[in-house]
Amino acid sequence: MSVYAAPVEVCNAALAEMGDDQIVALTDGSPAAITLNTRYEPLVKKELTKHGYSWAKKVARLVYQGETGNAPTYAYYLPNDVLTPRWLMVGHAPVVRGYQLSSNKLLVDVKYDYDLHYTWRVPESQWPADFADAMVKRLHSVLLRALPVDYVTARERDQAADFDFSAARIRDRMANGKQPNYSPDPVLVQAWRGASPHAQA
Repeated sequence: MSVYAAPVEVCNAALAEMGDDQIVALTDGSPAAITLNTRYEPLVKKELTKHGYSWAKKVARLVYQGETGNAPTYAYYLPNDVLTPRWLMVGHAPVVRGYQLSSNKLLVDVKYDYDLHYTWRVPESQWPADFADAMVKRLHSVLLRALPVDYVTARERDQAADFDFSAARIRDRMANGKQPNYSPDPVLVQAWRGASPHAQA
């Protein structure tokens, strides 16, 4: 697992790569903190959702809200910490049609006990070491584009981060590739992103 316990520790590792002073907090007002505070969470969430990491998966039984008064008939609350849904299940069977995602709710025509498998915002202390090291390189690239501006070295660090993230994904696939329903359901993901609000036959 990662040696970092909090966002500021990951950011300070990137600053150490720069040879710069450490920050106390992402809100301490220094130029480095201002840059990192703006970019850190979007970058983390982007990398977490690029792949269905086994260590970033949660399963939650959806809480029934009630009838909608329209079609679809029934509404269920989605978990608050969803970054990307992976697949929807009833028991051991995937649900591939007959639902709609609306804001923070799942709308369905049939009332069941639904389980949502999804990617969540994993704390830094639970990141695998290869993912954490790749994130440090990504943040180093961000800093090089701001403090000071060094686009050549920034591109090199981005390439190094891309390589490490790719290796992390490959390692995760090799360790977990035999799991059922490992790849996210593309229809569910598209619906979550707003590209296709309905999942139908």
